[in-house]
Amino acid sequence: MSDEAAPSVDLSRLESLVERLEDAAVALAASEGKLVRTLEAMRERDRAAAFDAWRRGQ
Repeated sequence: MSDEAAPSVDLSRLESLVERLEDAAVALAASEGKLVRTLEAMRERDRAAAFDAWRRGQ
């Protein structure tokens, strides 16, 4: 290990960064939830369309 002193840290800036990261994590989780619901709806729509096409072909 070096004998150099560790750089000083501005705790208020660090706390601000942590808060921004937490906010970003919440926003990302919300976006992920919306994406999952959208994909589920698309799959259900595709299943319904495939079933309707199969039924018309019978």
